[in-house]
Amino acid sequence: MSAFNDRPGLFSYAGELRRELSLRNQQYAKRLQLLNRESYGDPPSICYLPSEDGMCHGNFLRESYCAILRNPSWRKRLLKAHTQARSALPREDRAWKELDSCNSSDALLMNIFCFPGTLRSRRVLDLLGVEAGFVPEFGFRASVPLVSARADRTEVDMRFGDLLVESKLTEGDFQCREVASVESYRDFAEVFERAIVRFV
Repeated sequence: MSAFNDRPGLFSYAGELRRELSLRNQQYAKRLQLLNRESYGDPPSICYLPSEDGMCHGNFLRESYCAILRNPSWRKRLLKAHTQARSALPREDRAWKELDSCNSSDALLMNIFCFPGTLRSRRVLDLLGVEAGFVPEFGFRASVPLVSARADRTEVDMRFGDLLVESKLTEGDFQCREVASVESYRDFAEVFERAIVRFV
């Protein structure tokens, strides 16, 4: 992890990934005849619409989407508004949601952890260090203590038992922060090996 880095081209992989996702989702939507629209800009982001019966959504595996619809807490996450819809997407009868976008890291996370059987897999649970019986909570409002005795009330993508998960897909700058920013967290020195955190 780099606490701060301003080298040019460092985040170009994120743009390349967005182009790849755009191309693959254009082909995928066309092949399966899924309801979708393209965002403005280059490359366009493919945003999916629910099927006419509301039981399918092109951005989700069918099994994951059905499981989400059956769980009121998970279903609520589908309502998260797309913050750039007004300027980036054509108008529709329904409001665009963040999880409609093929670039949504939340949708990626839910596709995996809402898929039937994932939470029963001993290998998955052991890999994550989570005991059986926990149900993922998406959009968890964490309270991370700061040196100032206040707390950062940031939203974390998923809480799974004692594990907090932040999912990133096409974001390019999340791993770099100023030194003062990361050191403002009370337990930074306990959580990270400062000798291997690169301050540049």
